Amino acid sequence: MFPFSTWSRQLLTHRQTAIRLGALAAAYALTGWLGLLLAAPPGYATLVWPPSGIAVAALLIFGRKLWPGIWVGSFSLNLGVGHALSAAGVYWPTVLSGAVIAMGSAAQAVLTAALLKRRFGQPINITRTGDVVLFFVISGPLGCLTAPTVGVLTLWLSGTMPINLTAATWLSWWGGTMAGVLLILPIALFAPRRRPMVHFRGTPIKPLNASMAIGLFLLMGATLAASKVTSAIAYERNLATFSGMAKDSEEALKYRLQSYRQSLDGGAALIDSSPNITRQQWVDYIDGIGIGSLPGINGIGYLEPVGRSEEAAFVKRAQADGSPGFSIHPASDRSISYVVKYIEPIRINRSAIGLDIGFEANRRNAAEGTAKPPALFNKDVLHIITNGMISIAIGHIVKIAGYNYRVRAFIHFCPYPF
Repeated sequence: MFPFSTWSRQLLTHRQTAIRLGALAAAYALTGWLGLLLAAPPGYATLVWPPSGIAVAALLIFGRKLWPGIWVGSFSLNLGVGHALSAAGVYWPTVLSGAVIAMGSAAQAVLTAALLKRRFGQPINITRTGDVVLFFVISGPLGCLTAPTVGVLTLWLSGTMPINLTAATWLSWWGGTMAGVLLILPIALFAPRRRPMVHFRGTPIKPLNASMAIGLFLLMGATLAASKVTSAIAYERNLATFSGMAKDSEEALKYRLQSYRQSLDGGAALIDSSPNITRQQWVDYIDGIGIGSLPGINGIGYLEPVGRSEEAAFVKRAQADGSPGFSIHPASDRSISYVVKYIEPIRINRSAIGLDIGFEANRRNAAEGTAKPPALFNKDVLHIITNGMISIAIGHIVKIAGYNYRVRAFIHFCPYPF
């Protein structure tokens, strides 16, 4: 049986530990929430993560037995940020991810504090100038590898984060965690207390007084808040500039599409006025609209549906109309071919002359879809998209073998012309 005095001391120790655990968890969650408020717009990553410095400082000063407080604070923060708890219930994947990420934060603090104690002892004993650099390397760049690695890996494995964002997210996470340690830890180690936490060559370094410590924290908070305000102002200004540029681009795109549409309407009008237009008429029309002034266009052509029984006569007429080597290609046994009869400029589109677009299923289906009553196709526009090339066709209806077909002027765009 323990003496009463021993039992009371143990009870007091347990009570102090419980209070410290609760205070550490609350401090971690509160400063984490404040850190997220200070995140640079649009708010996906924070430049400084104060909880990381608080966690390492707490374990250095009070011992690693407080690590559950780090886990509880981080886990609580993750549940709130991830909206794991809602009126609809509990979203368990987020709960699990939050627990693993919190374990990574706690493990990082434990490992960092252990490395510092192993190298510099307890309290921290600096014996030479190089030890200061080593102290910051261990506590910052080296000690802060665990949490971002565990966090990013967890988010990727859970499907929350795509693989292409992992590197950038890891760097942001590592940088924010490291900044939090390097800013908070020195102030915490020199905070007012009865026994100094840092010695230089065995001599205790006098801690800061209360007013100095509070002043440093306030100065740091004001600096971070000013950075947040500056970032927000810059973000809004850049957003306004981008919105203006986007509006201008939208108007320019509308104007360009209107120009394209006008060229198609002109082609349709030519077809309506001359059912049997010639190659020279088509060349004159394309020269007249100035195709060079329509950026992004690869060519404008004339497409005609041809019945199988009429192919020989169609080819003969095309050859006599200025295309001696005209032929329909590729060969097929389909009853109807949709043949490119004319296209300008011919220099860069020569291989398209005689092309039966019906050889490709998407284009054939689009062309066959025009075989409907003429009233449904007054000034209609047909879009054919394949292999990164966009074709827009427009024209009027003609009868072939008892069916209504559209004779089309069509325009080809280069891939991604806008």
